[in-house]
Amino acid sequence: MPTKKQIQEFAEERDEFVNDFSDEIEERLEKYEDYLYGLLMSFISEKDEPEDLIYDLRKVLSKDEMLPEITQWWKAKTAELIGLTAAYYNLYGVIRKETTEEPLFDFLDEHVKTVGSFKDEISRFTIGLALSGMTIAEISKSLSDKLKKADKQGFVTRKLLSVFRDTAIEVSRATDLRYAREEGFKYAYYLGGLIETSRCFCQQRDQLIWSVDRINKWNDLSWGGKIEGVDVKIALGGYNCRHYLMWIDDETAEKYGYDREYSECY
Repeated sequence: MPTKKQIQEFAEERDEFVNDFSDEIEERLEKYEDYLYGLLMSFISEKDEPEDLIYDLRKVLSKDEMLPEITQWWKAKTAELIGLTAAYYNLYGVIRKETTEEPLFDFLDEHVKTVGSFKDEISRFTIGLALSGMTIAEISKSLSDKLKKADKQGFVTRKLLSVFRDTAIEVSRATDLRYAREEGFKYAYYLGGLIETSRCFCQQRDQLIWSVDRINKWNDLSWGGKIEGVDVKIALGGYNCRHYLMWIDDETAEKYGYDREYSECY
């Protein structure tokens, strides 16, 4: 049986991986945003009549080479994250595969197919401008306004960041839960640390041990940022939450204590 210190050290390793992954996907999307903006603006500048945009826009968007590269990187990093789940169970002497299993890879492949749907919104928006009678210059200005960065994130990053970041983390949590159920683990550390923007929900649970029965009851609560309709064991604190459940056996839970009593702060 691993000690509490060993579990927390492993959690810190996983936390570092998740934070690095989150930061890198944001950086990659910001570069992609600039790339796609340049691709579209160059395309529009070469056209003489608005009608010319209608027939060639989707063809130009299909030539995008950067998004496929990002999705392949994302799949590989997601597999690494799942590998950490497998490695954690090795602490208990449970040998799991180090990479994602075939059904999970199939899910990731299917999910990738939906990633480019934001391009349909760009197409509809631009074609609508062309049909409205706007000039090329007016269309270019309107599309530029739509795609430009507002505050920290632009249109593309806002559309894709949670798709990539949250999906990878939620898939990892789902694998955690699957392995826990297969091994009969009914308790979990709520780990991941706190930052300035951490929700009260996470503040009250971080670094503590909870039974699965108590965790299931969190589904009945309401709080800002909660992802409605998604099991709390998968969504945890909600949108952009980087916490996770490190599932443990009965002996560890009894040794270190679980299910703290407190009053909800929201």
